Amino acid sequence: MGSILSEKMIYIGQYEEISPNKGYPSMRDYMVSNKYAGQDRIVRYLKHGSIEATAAGGAKPDVFTGEAINVERGIQTDGNYAWSTVLPYYVEKYNLVLPKEFANYILNRS
Repeated sequence: MGSILSEKMIYIGQYEEISPNKGYPSMRDYMVSNKYAGQDRIVRYLKHGSIEATAAGGAKPDVFTGEAINVERGIQTDGNYAWSTVLPYYVEKYNLVLPKEFANYILNRS
């Protein structure tokens, strides 16, 4: 990943369920029961990032249900931030709340 993405980029969405055994927090700690303000805009933004890399092995199942997800695993970016291509799925389906700084970065863009 270091050779693909700039060292100055901030990687968001690092969770145990997406990258196991690396000491990341669980997504469960950041999920809320209902949709929240700005969630749809955040999901749209994440889905439209530039794809920088795809992972071998293709799509992975939903880490909570085991159901197939129609998302190729990889890395997306907007040039400042980078995230897993599966991140918008979890934000949309499970009301995953991303770090406030990143959410504000998206929501305050014109």
